[in-house]
Order: sequence, then structure tokens, then C-alpha cells
Amino acid sequence: MKPSSTMKTGTLFSICAAIFVALACSKSGTAQEAPTIKVGIVYSFTGTGAPTDKQFDAAVDAWVKQHGDSVAGRKIVLIRRDDGGANPDVAKRLAQELIVQDNVEFLGGLLFTPNAIAAAQVSTAAKVPVLITEASTAGIMADNPYATRYSFTNGQLTKPLVDWALKHNVKTASIVYQNFGPGVDAADTFERYFVAGGGKLLERVAVPFTARDFSAYVQRIRDTKPDALYVFMVGDSGPAFIRAAYQGGIQQSGITILANGDMVSDERLPGIGDDALGVISSNMYYQNYPSRLNTAFVKLFRAAWGANSEPPGQAAVAAYDMMHAIYNAVQAQPGTLSLDRTMAVLRSTKFESPRGPIAIDPQTRDIVQNVYILRIERHGGEIGNREIGMYPSVRDPDEH
Repeated sequence: MKPSSTMKTGTLFSICAAIFVALACSKSGTAQEAPTIKVGIVYSFTGTGAPTDKQFDAAVDAWVKQHGDSVAGRKIVLIRRDDGGANPDVAKRLAQELIVQDNVEFLGGLLFTPNAIAAAQVSTAAKVPVLITEASTAGIMADNPYATRYSFTNGQLTKPLVDWALKHNVKTASIVYQNFGPGVDAADTFERYFVAGGGKLLERVAVPFTARDFSAYVQRIRDTKPDALYVFMVGDSGPAFIRAAYQGGIQQSGITILANGDMVSDERLPGIGDDALGVISSNMYYQNYPSRLNTAFVKLFRAAWGANSEPPGQAAVAAYDMMHAIYNAVQAQPGTLSLDRTMAVLRSTKFESPRGPIAIDPQTRDIVQNVYILRIERHGGEIGNREIGMYPSVRDPDEH
């Protein structure tokens, strides 16, 4: 018996339907299996940089909780590697492994300048974008065309502090700084602009990076009696110097302490206490910056950190903004990431951050941001930084 035309049509329809379902399932599976975006993080999670490791992690967690872990259907996967401190050879090796073995599309992090330079050299050779969240020495961007920086430069923060001091009757000053790249960078900037503005530099004192006893330096400065003392210290040395200065009578003798922001940032103040009262610093962020975005950021940051969390600081807001920039670059490219397109997006970065409005200078690939002049005060039983001045849209003075 021959099959009827109706049976033939039904059979053909069933076959076509089966093929359509198979193709649809195949396409659906492909969409669900969209390739992940891998971000290689090279950071000092242990060693001398360890005090900022939880800042970095809590800020990244805050961003992911707020925005999810996927962009344009692609999951963002962070691969963390610990360089253990100021170890450029280790940072270089880790960057190479992340690119060659893990096939990352971005590199990020980098606390110390030597590490950032080493990783950026790898980035340049492999043509992989690197987003720097800490290393603050000027001049490291020029030879690394795929680098962008989301922290600050020492000159960018120091020049506004000099301007503020000159406008507030500081006629003489001394400088004490740690004798390493960023310290020299900051001291050079302060001296150059202070003298050019009519100030008189009484003394410039380089302190070994490993020094922890500052009593002799304090005595020396007190004896010269400048109107102000500019200090550049990083890590635990900053709070230690502020305590030594108070115990040595610097503040009591009427000498104003001007400091780089990291020395007296909000997360460090509980360890210094009232010895820090009256210290004036310049910074690109403070936890009480008055914006709804910052309020939400601080809340998410503390939730990510957990009980007894410290306030977010420079390292935190830079890590948060690094994630924002990466998400923007991925969102702008629905298909395969293109190096040229990624760099075009990163170079045109401009958005509202918890620190205020930021942008990336398309020529230097360095950050443009507000710089805040802060004074440490006690209000309602709590010690903290209060804004007493603001310089908008500041660029590094030596990179434009």
C-alpha cells in the first residue's frame, strides 16, 4: 500500500521540525557557552603590600555584587596571582604565565612601580591591555601603549598640596621622604613647585626605606622651625612617623604637617589616633565623599569585607574603577574582543566614580580626577578626614 500524500507531508514536517529543534538547541547551547572573559590580577596579596590586599578584594567583590559577574552574556573570571611585594621579576613571570597559559584578555592590579613596569613590558610585547590600580610613579606609561592607570601619580597629588600651602601663608618648608622612586618623585615635585611659587625650602631629608625610628629626623626638623613639614611615607612607616612627630613636639611647636594622602588615609587613622589631628594631606578619595554612589560603595565594601571592616581607601576605589573600565570595554564589544577597540574604549574612559568624576587622558592614558585637600579632625567621637579644599580635573603636571 502506497503512503498517502498526507502521510508524506506529515513525515516531512516531522523531519523538518526535528532539524529546526536540533539547530535551535545547538544555537542555544552556543549562546550559553559564550567564552568567558579572563582577567589576570597581579597584586601584592602577601609581603610588604599585604595591608591593601583586603582593600583590593573587598572593592572587587563590591563591584560584582552591584553589577553581576557577567557582561553581554560573558562571564568575567578573575585569576589572582600574588607577587609577594616589590618583586619585578616575579611580577613579570606571573604576567607572562597569565597571558601564555591562562589566555587572559586583560591584566590588572600592580601595587609597586617596579612590578608595574615589568608587567607592562610583558603587556606591550604580547599586546594585552594592563590596568594599573596602584603604582604611582610618573613616566611609566609612555613606553607601554596598552597601559591605563586608575590610581594617581605622586605629582598629581603633590602639586595641589603645594598650591594650597602657598595660599595659606606657608613661606618656609622642609621635606622628609622615603628614599625610593615614589618618594623621590613626590619630594622633587614639592620642592620644584614650592620654590617656583616663592617658598623657601629649609631642608630636604631622605630617609632609608626600611627606617622605623624617626626620632632623630623629628628633632632635626623641629630645630630648623619651618612653617610646614612635607612628609612622604608609605605603608606602616606613615603612621609611625606621625606618632613620632607628635611625641617629638612637631605639631605642638606650630609646624604644620603636610602629608601624602596614603599616610593618613581613613583606614590608617584608627592606628594613629589623636596624634594625627590637624595633619593636612592631599588625596584622590576619602570615605565621606558626599555622593550617593560613594555611600553605596562604602556600604557594599564593608559588607564584602565582613565584621570589623576598615574604611575603603585609595587601593579600594582604584580596584573598583578598574572593574568598571573592564566591564565598559567588554560591553562595547558584543562579539570577539578587539585590541584596537578595547584600547579605544579604555582611552575614552569617562565616568562617575565613588571618588567623583574621573577620565583617562587619551594621549597619556593616565587618570584625570579631582584632588581633595583634607584635614584630620574629630567629630562625634570619630576621627576622620574633612575636605577643606578641592582641585577639579587634575592631570599629572609632568605628563601633558
